Amino acid sequence: MLNEHQRPERVGEMEARFVVATHCNADCYFCLNEYVGSKSTKTSLTSAHYEQIMGTLADLGVTKSTISGGEPTLRGDLKDIVVVLRPKNTNLTMVSNGYKLAEHPEAVERLDELHVSYHSMDPQEWHRITKIKDGPQKVNHNLFSVSNLRNPPKIKLNVVAEEQNSSPGEIQKYLALARSLGAQINVFKEGYHTL
Repeated sequence: MLNEHQRPERVGEMEARFVVATHCNADCYFCLNEYVGSKSTKTSLTSAHYEQIMGTLADLGVTKSTISGGEPTLRGDLKDIVVVLRPKNTNLTMVSNGYKLAEHPEAVERLDELHVSYHSMDPQEWHRITKIKDGPQKVNHNLFSVSNLRNPPKIKLNVVAEEQNSSPGEIQKYLALARSLGAQINVFKEGYHTL
């Protein structure tokens, strides 16, 4: 932590992004993860490191943070990371592919927002995009588990729209799912739109 003489003047609102895992259990061809293809499960930072980093960032005025990866739910200590980040953040978000959310209820219910990649209602199309079988069923199960938590976070479904997964009928299915979850949908296609 910085002492009073070391603290710089705060400049506007700042956010931090914590890449807590570089590996992922999906293989989406459009992934923005600069570590795509990495299967290494080594992690060099512990929850104590994140606590120290967040303390310094909070001194600099950071009050919003996002946990991302790779896939953060592959971390066995995800709850510990969320617990140390939570007190210093007015908004704590996690970006996930949704496959393992039900394994981390104590971490997820401490979040303000959960952004989940959602690829298609069609299992074959989902597999084409991610190389994961039964994707919609697995992710839907986990999304409903999250929505039934005692303190569920705000859920946003992130859809990268392509011709195959964004027909008007498919969009209606996304909207029906979002309504049943009390969620929003972010659609990415030549820009960014919220439905």
